[in-house]
Amino acid sequence: LDQQKEEKSPLFIKIISLIAGFFVNLCFVGFLFITNLIETPEVILIIGLLLFSITVWLSRKNISETINVAIISFFATGISLFVYGYMDINPNIYIEFPLILLGVLGVILTKNNIIQFLSFILIFGSLIVFGYEITSVLFLSIFLIIITFSCSYLFVYEGTTIIKNTYLKKIYRPLLLSLFLTTIYLASANAPIIYFYQDTFEYHNLLTHIVNISCAICILFILIKIQYKFQIANQPKVFLFYLIVTIILYLISNSTLLLYGILFLLITYYSNNPIPFVISFLLFLYGLFLFYYDMNLSLLYKSLL
Repeated sequence: LDQQKEEKSPLFIKIISLIAGFFVNLCFVGFLFITNLIETPEVILIIGLLLFSITVWLSRKNISETINVAIISFFATGISLFVYGYMDINPNIYIEFPLILLGVLGVILTKNNIIQFLSFILIFGSLIVFGYEITSVLFLSIFLIIITFSCSYLFVYEGTTIIKNTYLKKIYRPLLLSLFLTTIYLASANAPIIYFYQDTFEYHNLLTHIVNISCAICILFILIKIQYKFQIANQPKVFLFYLIVTIILYLISNSTLLLYGILFLLITYYSNNPIPFVISFLLFLYGLFLFYYDMNLSLLYKSLL
């Protein structure tokens, strides 16, 4: 009975537990620094790994949901201390690869969905930072294309292939949410990145078009799935519909955010995910605003529109 009550803990209790755990870890680290118990970066790195290991160990225990929420702070503090110590020891060596390794361990070893989500964010974020660090627009664009197709596949085939895989079923939600947010971030940052490095990268316009074409292909794929879902078989109307859609996609082919807003609106509608649908709708509105702002029209014509 007590365990059932813990599983139904109110949201504000979970939030308080998370904040309390964070401040406990903050006070612990502050105490170590003030008392000079931490004098070398090696010790900082070891403490970070120790907190990470405690997080993994606690997440595998049958503990209450409230405590499960609180141990998230151990994970964040451990990763922060690890980065601080590692960068102090090896300032000229990439930090992204050890973080990717910790992220993979967090996904495989923990049973806490929030820790798994943070581990996926750690992996994807490290890959993005690596792309920034080597200033490779090509790497970032290829990564965006890969996660776009992956995210679309996971949303569409949630109820068939994915659920049948026992391991993928356990990490499905954290993986999907992290892919969804990473794709939105990278799609938002992709155009500025390419523009910023256009003087050093010869084919920046080509990369932008390839990214947008990949997104358009996903949109057409989702529309076909929606057509089959509602069993729309009127061939002339279907042909006319796809012709109009193709023309619209061509007209907005230079607006990366608008294309991704449409894509995520469609896939979250198809998969019946309400919260991602709201986020996708906001992304669509933002993309539509940028598309309208970037139109080669005078302010008079824009005001009339």
